Amino acid sequence: MYSLHKLDWIHITWVDILDILVVAFVTYWILLLIKGTRAVNMLGGLAIIFIAFVASQILPMYTLHWILNIFLSFLKFVGKLLKTLFQPLYFLTVRNLSKFIGK
Repeated sequence: MYSLHKLDWIHITWVDILDILVVAFVTYWILLLIKGTRAVNMLGGLAIIFIAFVASQILPMYTLHWILNIFLSFLKFVGKLLKTLFQPLYFLTVRNLSKFIGK
């Protein structure tokens, strides 16, 4: 039987609980926002790639890790490129989102 006295190194404060609740709320809100869109499929695919990347790092899969590392580096580059190209649209979106949240 597992005993609780072995967990005496865990010290949970109200800030930790608040942090968990905020992260859970934001995650839930984002999931509601993307529900029923193509973004769900994209996030699922990215999750599979990330899991494969971590598994290839833990297990000695050097070639797969190398290929996924290059792919993820390319995704970071494309993300930065798109952010730069669509910066005015990002600004308008954030401004409109702040107006929506502020109501």
